[in-house]
Amino acid sequence: MNNLFKSIYISVYVTLLAVASVHAGVGLWQSGLMSGWSGVAVAVWPMLFFFVRLFLDDVVRTSPNLVGFQLTSWIGGGVVVLLGWQNESFITQLFYGVGVGVLGTLLYVYWYSRFQRDNATFLKPGEKLPSFELEDEAGNTVSSAVFQGQPSLLIFYRGNWCP
Repeated sequence: MNNLFKSIYISVYVTLLAVASVHAGVGLWQSGLMSGWSGVAVAVWPMLFFFVRLFLDDVVRTSPNLVGFQLTSWIGGGVVVLLGWQNESFITQLFYGVGVGVLGTLLYVYWYSRFQRDNATFLKPGEKLPSFELEDEAGNTVSSAVFQGQPSLLIFYRGNWCP
């Protein structure tokens, strides 16, 4: 069930980042830099570019807490409050800057990209592997029994940015 929520979250989050980014661009064009739209841009553009980079580049590792992204989202949320509070579109700017920017980033970092490893057991060098099955690059099932009695190297590849 947790994976279902994460799938829904990431789809909605990236969509909202894109919508907020376009709206921030239009708002900046119409209202100028000294508006709450500057805060929206600072709050959401870095995370949108983060995801664009993940999709377009071979990114294996990211920083564990994305501190720079969190910091820019907080700064952007603050700029929304400072510059946008007298604007008629303040509620929209607040939703984008604080809701999508700050809260969305926090949810991504501290909930979505965290691994559920509470009950994980780790192998130590020299220990016998438990029985398992893998799928090779051709889609064939490979049993762990084929590795017994011979030196083997297993490589597990994944990105730390995706649960």
